[in-house]
Amino acid sequence: MYQFLIAKRDGPVEYLTLNRREVRNAFNEGLIAELTDWAARTGEAAARYELRVVVLAGAGTVFSAGADGEPYLRIERLTYICGLLGLNEMVQAHLGEQLHESDRALKFGLQVVSHMNIKCKELSKHHGINLVIEESPAESAAYRLAKLDMKYHPDRAGRVIKGSLANNEYYYTNSVHLAPDAPVDYIERVRKQGLFHPLMEAGAFVHIWLGESEPSPESIKKFVIKTYEQTDAEQIAFSPEFTVCEDCRRTSRGLSETCPRCESDNVYGITRVVGYFSKIQTWNKGKLGELKERVRVNVDDEPVWAEAETEAVAG
Repeated sequence: MYQFLIAKRDGPVEYLTLNRREVRNAFNEGLIAELTDWAARTGEAAARYELRVVVLAGAGTVFSAGADGEPYLRIERLTYICGLLGLNEMVQAHLGEQLHESDRALKFGLQVVSHMNIKCKELSKHHGINLVIEESPAESAAYRLAKLDMKYHPDRAGRVIKGSLANNEYYYTNSVHLAPDAPVDYIERVRKQGLFHPLMEAGAFVHIWLGESEPSPESIKKFVIKTYEQTDAEQIAFSPEFTVCEDCRRTSRGLSETCPRCESDNVYGITRVVGYFSKIQTWNKGKLGELKERVRVNVDDEPVWAEAETEAVAG
């Protein structure tokens, strides 16, 4: 029936295979025409509830190389990423102040990242590539680089590094973030970090560490709306913490050494390490140091959204 498609029906399941194996199932006008015809026929079957599932595959080892005549890997479409971490400590080393401690420090940080953004554009043009700044997750680099600096430059690194030097739980603050223990409310944190986001073309977000609190959906909704109406923040991440008990199999809010329900100590904690949740028992020492210094908030305890005070800083 078809030249470039193989269609087989098994009850309510249709198995559809792109069958241009010799060109890695690349799309041409004939394949597109057959797919259009197939979609019309199966649409009628689906409307009669005779078809419920379609399994789509490609003949051979490749699903599809895309449009006919184009290479499978399009180098010119790749984006190269310049990761960034420790801006807070760099500013502190130069000015003696962290990003949250003065407008001068925040402005200096913005100037540094703005310069990096310009250099990425210059390099992109020179080399014919797309190079952008990313808010690097730095799950291991924030600890590894801090550890190397403490080994080779202990005097200078020790003055700005975060965490506990005594317990070897030290780290550099991730990307353009304010220090995790910065004594600022979460609105100020979102506002100030959000000033950097237009310069981070590969994406950026602000953590809202919830701890054991469980804010109402209405409070989260209001905060999200105000964030996107009144700040430059691209994304915010609400990050709660949990304790999982291996004995009673219950999950509780917050991080505890024992289960709040059955009092067993056979427990483990889960929270966001960077962009995803994981067991804190698997974290490196630097991340454990950061975890202890995170400022937890309750979004239900909503401070007043005053007029933006950081707009002049960004100028």
